[in-house]
Amino acid sequence: MPRPNVKSSPTMAEFSAFHGMRCNPLSSQRCIDYFNGGALFASQTDYDVPGDSSRNLASFDFTRTPIGLNLITYYLLVIFSGTGLLSLVGQTNACLIREENISFKNATSISTVDGEKPSVRSLNLCNIPGAKSLVIPQKVIKYIVDRSNQLGPCEGKDETSPPASSDVRFIRRFEFQFGTLLSVIMCHFECRHGRHYLVEVYEFGRHDSIFTRAISSVMSAARGLLDALERISASNKIP
Repeated sequence: MPRPNVKSSPTMAEFSAFHGMRCNPLSSQRCIDYFNGGALFASQTDYDVPGDSSRNLASFDFTRTPIGLNLITYYLLVIFSGTGLLSLVGQTNACLIREENISFKNATSISTVDGEKPSVRSLNLCNIPGAKSLVIPQKVIKYIVDRSNQLGPCEGKDETSPPASSDVRFIRRFEFQFGTLLSVIMCHFECRHGRHYLVEVYEFGRHDSIFTRAISSVMSAARGLLDALERISASNKIP
């Protein structure tokens, strides 16, 4: 008989350490395992590109890339993004960490319970002068709904049980400022099938330093490598 799933969800402290790029391997793995639906990482510029193609958003979903989101890719990001170093020297600010409970329902129109536009906007960003809010747009919420329908109920969930009253619930937010280098909002969502999704939006600071440009180049190169690996993987599949 299959063993029951007795794993508990990571604590808020573990999630905070994970998103603050200062998490130990055991807790990091717990957080990675928690996101069994998807994990999207992209800049505000990437999300602002016109159109709502699921295929385009899928290229930012680490759970759909050949190498995936795992301990290796997490710690590579910690090291090469520069965020791990900033946290190590005390230059990372946790601007806002809190649980949420906002429901998005009706997969066709994707509207919130109160009828407002279904986007998530950063609220604090450490009150940095000139910093603009980061936004998770409507098309990302729709991507989560579509991906949830593709994957169906997760293991151990009764497929005959009635669906939840909402297609997607926004359940946690984490807003971090990494020195003057990077502003980031990380949001957790839960779909009606019980899967969990991470959506991260980042933007580089206004200080156009050599360090900022170097980090930007590294992250762009990493994204290019992931895209290349995905194309190679797709070309090797048997029709």
